[in-house]
Amino acid sequence: GYHTVSGLYLNKTKDNYSGSDYYGGLFACISKGAVIEKLGIVNSSIVFTGGTSTKYVGAFAGFVDQYNLDNATSEEYPIIRECFADTTVYLEASSCGGMIGCATRPVRVENSFFTGKVAATGRGLFGYSKMGTPVEEVLVKNFYTADSEYAVLCNVSYDNINCENCYS
Repeated sequence: GYHTVSGLYLNKTKDNYSGSDYYGGLFACISKGAVIEKLGIVNSSIVFTGGTSTKYVGAFAGFVDQYNLDNATSEEYPIIRECFADTTVYLEASSCGGMIGCATRPVRVENSFFTGKVAATGRGLFGYSKMGTPVEEVLVKNFYTADSEYAVLCNVSYDNINCENCYS
C-alpha cells in the first residue's frame, strides 16, 4: 500500500552557513540506488527564501547527487515511482521542481503526479537539470500535473529529457 506524509513544514528564510547552495524536500539529497516508492505528500509547505545562495526545492528531493556514472547501471539510477504531491503542497525557492529541485545526474520519475503550487523563478518537474548524459538515461514516464502555469518538464535544462505519457 501507499504511505502518506502530512504536515511537513520546512521554512528557511535566510542563509545561515557559508555554503553556496541549499537543498530542501522530504529528502534534501538522493543518489545512486535511491528508491522512493508509493508515497504521497499532503498538507505540506517547503519554503527556502532570503539570502544570496541558490536554493533548490522539490517535494521529494532537493537535489540528485553527482554520483559517479562510470560504475552506475540504469537500474541503479535514483527513482521516484508511484508518488504524488497534491493540491495542498506549496513549494517556494529560487529554483523549484514539483518532484525534484535540481538534477545533475540521471534519475527516473514514473507513474507519479504533482498538483501542488510552485512559486519560483525556475519551475517544472525539475527546477534545474544539467545531466551531461545521454538522453536515454533520463526518463519521465506517466507523469501528470494539473497546474497550467507549471506545465513544463524543466525550467532550465541543458538536456533533452525523455518523456513518455506526460500530461498537463
